[in-house]
This record gives sequence, structure tokens and C-alpha cells, in this order.
Amino acid sequence: MRLVNESGMAFITDEDKTFYIESGAVYQRLCSHGVAAVEFIKILSKGRLVFIEAKTTVVNKANHEGLEAFIRQIEKKFHDSVEICYAILHDAQKDEKHEVPASMTAFLQHSPRFIFVVVVKNIRDDDCTALRDLLAHRCNDLMKIWGSDSMLVLNERMARKKNIIE
Repeated sequence: MRLVNESGMAFITDEDKTFYIESGAVYQRLCSHGVAAVEFIKILSKGRLVFIEAKTTVVNKANHEGLEAFIRQIEKKFHDSVEICYAILHDAQKDEKHEVPASMTAFLQHSPRFIFVVVVKNIRDDDCTALRDLLAHRCNDLMKIWGSDSMLVLNERMARKKNIIE
């Protein structure tokens, strides 16, 4: 087990089943070209792959332009992260440092089901639902292409209850 500190929260990860994509060499080579990534990706049982993005706060919903930009940013991170995984799998991007665990490489070859998760440290429960609905709508194409039916937005309390954070 390893704890990863992001946005003021300690995320619980399993070294053998987690790709720390945002701190990885492949992402570091690509980020200056407008590519974005989530914090990390981890394998769950039952054929699920979880893409986790962490935020401290969310833009006030009254600020429509700011909220739309916030949602676009997260959608891009999810989309680009999926692309990076498969680019590495098919050697379009070289993982010279072997940062993607072998278990994840094997997992990606067998049609995993994706779960997209945003953990926001400071957000009310009812705002989690509203933000999830907006993100699910924005990411509808990505979710349909990959057969995902799961978009979660959790606050710190909810994430702790699901053992995502310590």
C-alpha cells in the first residue's frame, strides 16, 4: 500500500495495480503539447479500471463560464488519460521506465470497464450529484465508446467511506 497526497487528501493505492500517470515520464513528455492527465489510474476487481482526479474545490455553480471551463478541463483529463494508456499499450508512446504495472498492461488488453472518479475535498453532498450529472453529460461520448456507466463525484467524507482516501 502507498499513500498519494493530492489536493490535501491522502489516497490509498496499491503499487502493483496503480499507474501514477500524472507524475510519469510519458505524461511529462506530452504535457507541454496540451495533453492533460488524471492523478492516477488503478485496477479494481471485477474488470474495472478507475481514473481518479482530485480537486480541492469546485468553481461556484453561479459562475457558468468558470464551471463550464472546469468541466471541460476534467473531461479532457479523462479523455487524454485513456488515450495515453492505449498509446503506451500499442507502443505509440514508450514506457521506458516501466511505470505502467505489468498487471495494468495485461488488464488493458482485455476490455476493462472504466470508472471515472473526481474527488473534491471541499464540496457539499448535493453539489456532488449536480457536478456528476454535468460531467456525465459532458463525457457521454467517452463513456459510450468505452462502455462505461460510472461517473462518480465524491467529497472527502464520501471518498473516505469508500476507502479511496485515508
